[in-house]
Amino acid sequence: MFQITTNGAFSPVYSFSGGSDGGDPAGSLVAYDGYLYGLTQVGGANGNGSVFALLIPQTAVLPVTIQVLSFSGGDLILGFPTTVGQSYTVQQNTALGTANWLPYTNFSGTGSPFQLAVPATNVPAAFFRVTEP
Repeated sequence: MFQITTNGAFSPVYSFSGGSDGGDPAGSLVAYDGYLYGLTQVGGANGNGSVFALLIPQTAVLPVTIQVLSFSGGDLILGFPTTVGQSYTVQQNTALGTANWLPYTNFSGTGSPFQLAVPATNVPAAFFRVTEP
């Protein structure tokens, strides 16, 4: 694993051995509660991979990642972690390549995961993103 500074320099943070700590990280990382969580494909206690957690330095700023949690009735349930007191704006757009992002909802984080129900029946395609003003 590595970090990239604001001037684009790479520096190593952790190197997986392929042994008990796992190896060949794969899939997405999830930031939650001050850690980055992820999976490896090999190594671990039984050689079938491992789950890892890497403490995020307090100075690190990570973007919010929206995840599809489920479908409920005619709604798509989106979710992401929040920080206590942080302001968030969920925006939507019908195309990724345009600048026409419109506010969908605004709220202040509680430290608990936020869930948003988006109607998913008979609506045009929509993209969502989160900003932290």
